[in-house]
Amino acid sequence: MGLAVGLVFGGAACLQHYRVRASLVRAKVAPRRYGQFLEAMTERLLLRRSGSAYLFVHRLFRDYLADLAPDQPPAAIRAAAVGR
Repeated sequence: MGLAVGLVFGGAACLQHYRVRASLVRAKVAPRRYGQFLEAMTERLLLRRSGSAYLFVHRLFRDYLADLAPDQPPAAIRAAAVGR
């Protein structure tokens, strides 16, 4: 009974979240460990932390990434996503 209630009240969304993350990692378009990736980008001054959120430091860089074709991420992002 507890499992059914848990799935109705947020558990299903949690499972879906991890399923999507796993499929993105398998497709090699997302890093396995997001926290480490975001901290590394913060150290490299590409992102800055604002509370629990991460923001792009440069608006032009954000816009450049947003304009990329979704099926072709740049090589640096692909390499970081696979942990090379």
